[in-house]
This record gives sequence, structure tokens and C-alpha cells, in this order.
Amino acid sequence: MFEYMKYFGASGYFKLFVIIWLTTILVVLIYPANQINQINSRKLIYKINPKTIWFFALFPEFCGLLFLTLPLILPSMTTLACHHNIEATSINNYENKTAIVECNIIEEYQLGRIKNIPISQLKKAILDEKINKDKDILYQIYLLSEADKKIPLYWQGDLKRKSFEKIIEQINSFIVKPQNNTLTIKQDDRANSFVFVLGSFFLLVTLLIILFAPIRYIIFDLDSESLIDRKKILFLINTSTTKLNLKDITQATVEATETSETSRITLLLNSGDNFPLTFGYDSGTGKSEISRLINRFLARSYDANKLNNVKND
Repeated sequence: MFEYMKYFGASGYFKLFVIIWLTTILVVLIYPANQINQINSRKLIYKINPKTIWFFALFPEFCGLLFLTLPLILPSMTTLACHHNIEATSINNYENKTAIVECNIIEEYQLGRIKNIPISQLKKAILDEKINKDKDILYQIYLLSEADKKIPLYWQGDLKRKSFEKIIEQINSFIVKPQNNTLTIKQDDRANSFVFVLGSFFLLVTLLIILFAPIRYIIFDLDSESLIDRKKILFLINTSTTKLNLKDITQATVEATETSETSRITLLLNSGDNFPLTFGYDSGTGKSEISRLINRFLARSYDANKLNNVKND
């Protein structure tokens, strides 16, 4: 399919498709997986974004963009309209009639775009074939005009050689021995417009994956002296669970894997146990600074507890 795009000025739309998809990948890569969302004297909120789920959403996004782009770069209706134009010239008082075949290729695309390609003095139609990387044979019809200029005619047929040869024979017969003064050949690919619907479906799936991916907020709350795990999915689901008492936390540290390529933030407890803030490890940066801010906040909570104990005494 991509080999055919080169013949029909599809590079602009295809480049736009690639730019949009690569931009999305770049945004997901740049957007932090973990960040301090809010910090003040009474509360610290550690936000965990679902980047793994976002990366998973890139696949249906690719399919959706591709299916939406194809109807824009490949015509849904192709019409070859030719006619014989008898041009009379006078040579030595004799009339010499030369049959000149003039044609128009009319390509109709989705969203109402129409491309008209005029061809003057059509000489003949030829068949070109090439083998792609998968060892498949691809056929392409070319129309030779004056000065041997090759103009591609978009034609799929059943993608077999005989269907292409049949069209070429029809065109060349009209040039040499016309039965009629006009020739009209149409290929109707409007039935393939269902890929527009399919592309919209994949983009909807992508949007739903992104919107319904839960965002976690780990809240260090000095007022309740507790660590709260809150999950938010749009405005539909907002669950909060108290996990720990701040008094039970010794410090926050960065726990790395054996290869040190990925890491996560883990809380060390007074009991000697570890309490990881995320289930998995990731390669995101900035965890050392985040753990430092958490430890500074925890130290503030310890000082507040000591002050309260002194007042109570």
C-alpha cells in the first residue's frame, strides 16, 4: 500500500500522519511519570501518572491515524475520460487529419477534494511492476503523453496482473482503433471509506484509554497525620485509602534495580519494612529530588509532633 502512495502525491498527508504520531510519542516520553503536584506547610501531594497505559494507547492511536489518513491520500473514485480530437492541418493544399487523444484523470478523495490531471496527446498505456521487501509484485499503470512523460493512473482492481492488462488493452485499443469517440474508465473505491469509521473507532479507544487511566495521588497529610492513597479517573471515580500513619515512616529513599536503569521511591518504616509508592520501576528522572522533598516534609511533621507532645506535657 505504501508503495502506491508515492505515485499520487500522498507524501504531504503521510508526513502529517507521521508528525502527529511522533509528537504524541514525544509528549508521552517528556511528560513526567512522577512529580510533586503540591507542597505546603500542611500537605505534600506526590502525583503518579499512568505512563505505561499511555504508551499502550499509542498503538490504537497509530491505527486510528493511519485509517483516517488512507482515504485522504488514496482516491475513493478514479475516472479516466478520453476523447479523440481531430486536428486538421493543410499541407500543400492537402488536408491531413491527425487523431490526437486527450484525456483527464479525475481523482476524488474524501472531504470533497478533487484532483484533475490533464493529459494531452496520449500515446499509449504501459504496465510497470516492482517487487517490494516482502517479495510481493506490485503493478502500476502509466500513461505516456507527449515528450514521453509518464503519468500514473491509480488502479487497484483485484491487484492481479490480468486486471491491469485488461485496462491497458482497453486504453491502447481506443488510441489505435477507436470504436467510439470517447472512452471513460472508472474505479469506484468508495466502499473502502469504512476505514474512516474504523479510524474514528481506534481514536475513540485511544481517548478512552487515556481518560480512564487512573492517576494516583499519594498525599502526606499533616492534619490527619496519615498517608492517603487517592485514585482519580476523570470526575467519575475518586477513591481514597489511608495507608500509613506518618509517625510510622522513617524516610523516603530511591530503590533501584540491579542494573540501576530503573528505580522507584520507597518509604522505609519504623518496623523495618519497605513501602514502595509505585508497584513497578521506571526510568524517569527526578526521584532523588522528590525523595528529598518528602523527607523534608516528614521532618517537619516530626517537629510538629514533638511540639504537640511538649504542649501536652
